[in-house]
Amino acid sequence: MTRISVVLSFAFVVMLLTVGPVMGAWPQEQGLPYFVHVSAGLCLFWTLVRLSIERGCPAFSAGQTGRDLVAVLRLAVLLTGWLAIIGMTLAASIEIFFRIAAFRYPISWRLEIWPSGLVDIALLVGALLLRWWSSGRPALLTSIYGLLVFGGLWCALLIPALRRPVAVEGVVGLAEETAWASVFILGAGLVTALFCWAAGWAHHRRRVRAWPNELWRLAEAATEWPGFRFSVGTVAMLVLLVGCVFVSRPLTGVGAFLTGGSLLVLAHRRWQESLADAGCALMTLGVVAGCMFAQPLSNTPEAMFAEIFNRAILGLAIMTAFWHWLGGVWEQQLDSGQAWTTAGRLIRVCRRVGFLVGAIGVLVGACLAFWPLRQYVTDLDDAKRRWVWGLFAYGLLILSLLFSARRTGKPTLGWLLLLAVGCMVGFILVRSPHVPLTEWVVGRWPLVLAGAALVLLVAAFGVQRRPSWEALFEACYLTGLVLAPLVAALGVMLHMPQWFPYWLPSMTFALLAGLYLLAAVLFKPRVIAVMSILCVAVGWWHRW
Repeated sequence: MTRISVVLSFAFVVMLLTVGPVMGAWPQEQGLPYFVHVSAGLCLFWTLVRLSIERGCPAFSAGQTGRDLVAVLRLAVLLTGWLAIIGMTLAASIEIFFRIAAFRYPISWRLEIWPSGLVDIALLVGALLLRWWSSGRPALLTSIYGLLVFGGLWCALLIPALRRPVAVEGVVGLAEETAWASVFILGAGLVTALFCWAAGWAHHRRRVRAWPNELWRLAEAATEWPGFRFSVGTVAMLVLLVGCVFVSRPLTGVGAFLTGGSLLVLAHRRWQESLADAGCALMTLGVVAGCMFAQPLSNTPEAMFAEIFNRAILGLAIMTAFWHWLGGVWEQQLDSGQAWTTAGRLIRVCRRVGFLVGAIGVLVGACLAFWPLRQYVTDLDDAKRRWVWGLFAYGLLILSLLFSARRTGKPTLGWLLLLAVGCMVGFILVRSPHVPLTEWVVGRWPLVLAGAALVLLVAAFGVQRRPSWEALFEACYLTGLVLAPLVAALGVMLHMPQWFPYWLPSMTFALLAGLYLLAAVLFKPRVIAVMSILCVAVGWWHRW
């Protein structure tokens, strides 16, 4: 027989033994689970057959016929393994889409998540472990890592998405969402931490064995598993995304800490800035998730979301100040401005993450401030406890941004500080609609805005003379000189006559005229005084 005939014969026999169990007795009531069971089992079976040939008959496997048979078996292992993975991934993807409110597929598309799928994953992991034991290829460890993370996802999907409501005195409450997503986050964090520890332990053992006869190995870098860092980064992004959605679940913080710490350890072993960014972001998520359990959340969805926003602001404010403080502390690790340690390289990462965390804090603060104005929200969120916690959160965020701006001198943090103050003002106005002062401010907001611009201009003159406060100058100066006067003027000129008192336009432009005259005196560009003349003219025109 020619070589190609031998290969085809081997392939035909293997194909019959592979396809036969699947097509010979396919139970229609089981469908996909049976297909995955058979594929995973055959993957392990063909791995054992190949290992038996290579280990038990080394002379045969070294020949041409043995190499051809081993190549056919390798193809069979790959085919059956990928079939099992594709089948389970299909079922998991459809189940995830079904649990997300944005995707509503017909019920006939839904596939069952079978508990014995964990056995299928164990069979695939066993096949990979046997292959790694026989060949020592480190890339197989990356595949095992991915399968174990997928096993954590499978465990999470075995938990029902909703907890059935319990009837109390004949009244059935709303179904509650379970913590299935946080189980995946915790599983991914545990697996990632385990593999990072295993990689470090293997490198440590190699260094111990190098003493005292192979001392040159002490200078060798740690062995990298191909694709492991990319896989860990991908899993970290999934954990970060899912964790932000399910931040109030009990296990989210633990999983975020485990994954984030693992990424920082990997970045320390061999510097990679993207892993450091993701690690710091996950540590921030862990702190924010920890702030969710100071006390139980409210039962009603409207109040619960307001409290989640409130506690998220607390965590984000803490981490904004922490990352900027840590970046400043680690400046001692620089050598003539150059980073040569992991701490020194993390300075830029800490400042970048700190700014992003502060920006997210301001965004969440805006959501909390105007939450009662949403169309479907009927709760005004004005209880005494909510006033205290809301103002405390905004105050902490403002102090955190002020501390960070003074420490780094970044004007962008000054802008965030100004926006945070605006969010706090919005929080107060929205929750006190019937207070006389609020009605006066809302009814005469162009005049109030012009007065605020005057205050900001004076504040810009004050901070300009102090180097430690210079980061606030740009935001105060541009807002007081350009943005606030422009919005106030447009509010007056584009309004309907019955919206404001008849005297408000003239008073607003008179205040703006004084503002520009003061700016010409304080900041020296005399041409600004022309704007005061223009404001006086427009105010006089509005009087008539």
